[in-house]
Amino acid sequence: SSSSILLEDLATTLSTIGQSAHDSPYIFFKLEGMRALGAVITAAGKLMVPFVDDMVPLFHTMLTLESSTSSKSDEDTIKTTSFALEATTLLAMAVGYDNFKEYAAGVADYIADGLQQEFSSWSDSHLQFLLRGWTCILDCMQERALPYLDRVMPKLVILANLKCITALPFEPGNDIPEDGENTHTHEHLPDGSERLLLLNNGEATSKSTALSILLVMITQVSTGLGKWIPDVATVVVDNLAFRGVDEIRLKSAYSLVPVARLLLEGYPNQQLKLSDFLAIALQRLLEAMPVEEDVDVLRCMSSACQDLLTLAPTSGADKLNIVDDINDMLVACDEKIAQHEAEEDEEDEDDEENEGGDSDPDDGADSLPGKRGRF
Repeated sequence: SSSSILLEDLATTLSTIGQSAHDSPYIFFKLEGMRALGAVITAAGKLMVPFVDDMVPLFHTMLTLESSTSSKSDEDTIKTTSFALEATTLLAMAVGYDNFKEYAAGVADYIADGLQQEFSSWSDSHLQFLLRGWTCILDCMQERALPYLDRVMPKLVILANLKCITALPFEPGNDIPEDGENTHTHEHLPDGSERLLLLNNGEATSKSTALSILLVMITQVSTGLGKWIPDVATVVVDNLAFRGVDEIRLKSAYSLVPVARLLLEGYPNQQLKLSDFLAIALQRLLEAMPVEEDVDVLRCMSSACQDLLTLAPTSGADKLNIVDDINDMLVACDEKIAQHEAEEDEEDEDDEENEGGDSDPDDGADSLPGKRGRF
């Protein structure tokens, strides 16, 4: 049958790549082998179930490689272990816990221990692989991953709280060149002056990844987060004002309502009250929305604000004393969004007119259907 042929082809592919990576004396071939197996696993998905017991020992061998004295070889060894971890955790997510339960705890331990080590930089590439690996093993283990939270959450909270931005005085003609590791923008201050904001791209990536993981954990392990929920709530609220990367504010806004629902549901030894969270979150939204320039973030903030108001107990809303201000702000934001959409429509019409005006009336091909347009 076609399915058996597919499995035979997959077995051949896995065996060829795996054997080559295992037997080669060259670290480069091991590195590329792990990278290739990760891609194959992603494409194969559930078809990987019969091969779990063959693949995991190979990945374990790669995860325990020892570095040589060469700095380049050392770097490639770290990359190889990173891609071996990626392949392992992708396999765990693809086949599910029932097919990976013999190895799940060991992989979770490896990641949890890895996240406890000190890194030379918060933009360390192996750290990124550990973070993504945790997302995969969490998807595999679900609530079974709860015993590892005390080793994983401290690093996630630190990463999600990274500042990433250095503010410098701005002097015309003294722009700092962008070097790939950093980007910069100018910020206009209320007093009319400017300052230079220098963003560390690697740290911002780690920060964004950590926020994504926290959002996943809010939904997947829910109240199992327990004592960590106040830390998560603080991270989410504080990052509404992060100016460096739009998607970080977007993720924070997305997380507000799930956090509020966790607090509404309640959990043992609850330390943060829903009313207290709503008061802080709505106040921060009131401050963030008027200055938000990204319309997608603004839409998300506006939606979150309305949902939070519906969750607010009457007594809690009375304590805020800002309900009228919030309603006024929502109206202003709706107008801002509508204006942006109207400007986009106008730009689209202008583009269509320009495209139409560029055609040559003597060129018969341009008048054929499908010959003109945006694509």
